[in-house]
Amino acid sequence: EMEGVMLAALGWRVSGADKVDFVEALVGLLLPSGDGGEIVRDGSSDDVMMVDGDDPASSVADLSHLQIQLSDFDATFSSQRPSLVALAAVMNAFELKRDALSDLQARGFLEGLRTVTDALCPAPGDRGEVASAV
Repeated sequence: EMEGVMLAALGWRVSGADKVDFVEALVGLLLPSGDGGEIVRDGSSDDVMMVDGDDPASSVADLSHLQIQLSDFDATFSSQRPSLVALAAVMNAFELKRDALSDLQARGFLEGLRTVTDALCPAPGDRGEVASAV
């Protein structure tokens, strides 16, 4: 009920998550950082910069943010879901920065990625179970 009150007060003027939001969530989930960095936006939806973040997780986040910014210049990506573009950017950044990650971080990333993709894209035999659960 409270959500309905808030949305009514806002006149339903809300926006969905953008690519930056998905990158932040995915990197935070797949590569948790000890001290990390502070994420700074410059006002536009996709222009971000990491500060005080020298750890590999923030390095993956920085590269992911760069890739999603570059995706704005290619019309092919405009028809894709923001979550899919963000996932591709995080996976590409992980591959490029993998040598800078510890074995534990890399293993955690890959296991987390499997968990996320299994939940979002069930195997053909599991689709009936997922559909009936929803």
